[in-house]
Parts: sequence; C-alpha cells; structure tokens
Amino acid sequence: MATNNDELVAENLDRYNYAVQRGHRDYIDQAQLCEQFYMGGGGQWDSNTRDLLNGQGRPCLEFNQIRHKIDAVLGYQINNRVDISFRPRSSDADQEIATTLSKLAMQIADNNQFHYKESTVFADGVIQQRGYFEVRMSYEDSILGEVRIDTLDPLDVLPDPDAKSYDPDGWADVIITKWLTKDEIAVLYGDKDLDDLRDGVYQFGLDEQHRNKFGNSYDWASTGQGDEKKSTERFRVIDRQAWKMDRANVIITKTGDIRPVDNLRPEVVAQMVAEGCIQQKRNVRRVRWTVTTEDTVLHDDWSPFNHFTVVPYFPTFRRGHTRGLIDDAIDP
Repeated sequence: MATNNDELVAENLDRYNYAVQRGHRDYIDQAQLCEQFYMGGGGQWDSNTRDLLNGQGRPCLEFNQIRHKIDAVLGYQINNRVDISFRPRSSDADQEIATTLSKLAMQIADNNQFHYKESTVFADGVIQQRGYFEVRMSYEDSILGEVRIDTLDPLDVLPDPDAKSYDPDGWADVIITKWLTKDEIAVLYGDKDLDDLRDGVYQFGLDEQHRNKFGNSYDWASTGQGDEKKSTERFRVIDRQAWKMDRANVIITKTGDIRPVDNLRPEVVAQMVAEGCIQQKRNVRRVRWTVTTEDTVLHDDWSPFNHFTVVPYFPTFRRGHTRGLIDDAIDP
C-alpha cells in the first residue's frame, strides 16, 4: 500500500492508465459507436465515408431502423417495473417486520426516484453494453444520513480489467473518473490546496475519448484556450475503491459474522460484547477508498461500506465479456 501522497497519486494514476490500455478504450469506442447508431442524426455514417461521398456528390442517407426497436424494448421495461417487497422466511422474522421493511424500501425508492434511475441504467446497458448504479450513504440532506442511489455514465466506470466476475466482490478494484470544479471538490472532500493544478482543460492520464455532455467536443487543449471563469474549470478526479488486507479490530457475532468496529460507537461495541459477541484483531478484507487529482490526495481511508458502492448491470454477460442489443443490430 502506498505510504505518502506522491505514491498514492502515482498508484491511482498508474492503475487508471492500466485499465484504459487493457480494454476500457476499446469498450468506449464500441459503446460510442452503438450510441451513434441508436441516436442517428447522421451518426451512423463514418466521417471518412461521409467526406468521400460528399466529395462525389452522393447523398448520405440514413434510415434509422434501430432506435424505434430499442425504444420499444425500453418501453417494455417501463411497463414491467417491479416494486421491492419482503416476506418473512425464518427465525424471528414475522409479517409485521416484513411489512415495515417493504415500506422502508418503497420510501428509499421514492426519495431516489429509483424507477426513473432504474430505467436509465437499463437503457445504458441495452445501448452501451453496461449500466451502473452507485449506492451509498449521503449526509448532504440529513445529518443522520440516508441511502443515496445515483446512476453513473458507463464510460466513466473502469472495472478491474483482469476480473471476470459479474459480482464486484470478485473484482480487485473499480475506478470512477470524474470532471469536477474546485467548488464541487471542496463540497465533497473539503478545502484542498488546488492552486498548483493546471487549467481544467489539461487532461492528465491517458486520453480515453471525450465524454458525453451538452457542449460539443471542441478540443480546447489543442488551441491553448480555456474557460476564463476559474470557478467553472473542471479537473479530472480518479475515484478508486480497492480490496486490501487490514489488521483490524472486529466483532464476531453469535452467528459467526465478522464485522469491523471502526464505524461503531463504543457503547454499541460494549453492548454486543456483553451479549456474547467476541472482539478481537483479525486480518480482514476491506475496501480502501482513495480519491486523487493530478497531484493531490483528496481522500484516502477505509470505506465505511462492506462492498464497492458501484453496482453493475450487464444485459448479456459471459466471463467478463459484455454485450448490448445494438451490437448485433449494427451489421444488418
């Protein structure tokens, strides 16, 4: 494990570049091609072919036979959404507890507009092979914390290139690459010394293509021009969650479950021990959460969660290979 800021920054950047070279760049090329075929509007034509035909005075006609078929699939998903509910199964579970949990799940779903986000992730998977939720606790709106469910752009998520498991517990790590302003960084990670960072137009790390956005893909970096408003400059942030081994204080419950006690209040730990649980030090597999910019460590600590916050959806999955519905529709 890296021991200082420079090593942490280098480790995150090296891992990011490795993931880009080991398949993420190829995935982005295919995902963007699939999206262009779905959106149409001239995007189904290769730019070189279009220039050739225009030079010959031949029209570049496009009959988009893909979008309305995919839209029908997306509509089917919307009409067949399901709600989460619980049923008592064993031990002390009863219908009253199940009903309470069902109502809690519905309240969390409503707060997060889950049905809309579920359809967004489904559309990402159908069109671009991969969709991702991010599930975590948020303290922005409540000091007590609440479950937050967001969607991630699949082009911004870099799964472990050497893994072949659908379940992220089988991945060594996962990276989310973000473009944030200084104010957004301050809100998420506290005030940091970012004065030495280059202008936001500078993209450190390997270039793995432009991201989707409301603006066009004009390359400011190649012209030496940038956003004159410093408050809206954006900087690449590498957000990495990785499994690490740690010698940690844990609680072993009466059912044999092993849980780190870092995030438990002392009185809670004392009560569990009084009830027969065992407290000891053990080597455990935990999630290390490290967030860096070009030369600054924004966050580095053990994750408060037992798993990665990234939850994937792949319509077709086979040992690390993903496919959507448009991949096979392009050739016909």
